[in-house]
Amino acid sequence: MDKTIVHADDSPSVRRWVAEQLNELGVRVVSVSDGDAALQVMREAPCDLLLTDLEMPRLDGLSLTAAVRELPSYRF
Repeated sequence: MDKTIVHADDSPSVRRWVAEQLNELGVRVVSVSDGDAALQVMREAPCDLLLTDLEMPRLDGLSLTAAVRELPSYRF
């Protein structure tokens, strides 16, 4: 089964490294540079996991997770 992870981090080198590591495990990674972009991706397509930095421009990691919890497709 294919898994998709959305990874939000404002550091390009961290995004690249995390994507490489997860791709080796056969995981599809959607890397974005801030919380707004991650929220947009998660609104458009389902993902299995969100991996986020806490301190990012536009929308930080804590605000991002709060916003994701409000999306109907991610309520538990």
